[in-house]
Amino acid sequence: MPKRLAALAAPIVLGLAAVSFAAPVSAMPASDPIAQKLMQGYYGNTRICREDHWFECHMWLYPDGTYILFGFNAPENPDARHNFHVFRGTWTIEGTAGAYKLCRKQEDLAKPLCLPEPERPDMTGEDGQHVGDIFWKYHENDSLTGTTEHYIMAKGHV
Repeated sequence: MPKRLAALAAPIVLGLAAVSFAAPVSAMPASDPIAQKLMQGYYGNTRICREDHWFECHMWLYPDGTYILFGFNAPENPDARHNFHVFRGTWTIEGTAGAYKLCRKQEDLAKPLCLPEPERPDMTGEDGQHVGDIFWKYHENDSLTGTTEHYIMAKGHV
């Protein structure tokens, strides 16, 4: 093998070895004590999301690993009942400390949707979420590009 080709091959082989031996990302079940601690602020409360003039949703997470999310989309229709929806399913946590994601698998979908809840440090901090927490997410590259989604943790099921 020519010297130049050998010099190029070594980093490629090392890179492939690193990829093949890397641990796969796995979901932490809701029953895991870490998941329970991270999400305890949700239990018995409501996470509300709202995009002005687009939609509102209310999500309830339960300690048994289930969730209910209901909401409505109202961009063209002032009657919210027309665009009302309810999703049910299970939840898990993916990632590592400092980079956790909440994964929700709708009962009618094959794969879960895993997203930061949203990108904020308190999701992965020691304290988790608390009633009254207000946070937001700016959408850069998705169907809501250029808009800001608002969230609040409300007491009880509202």
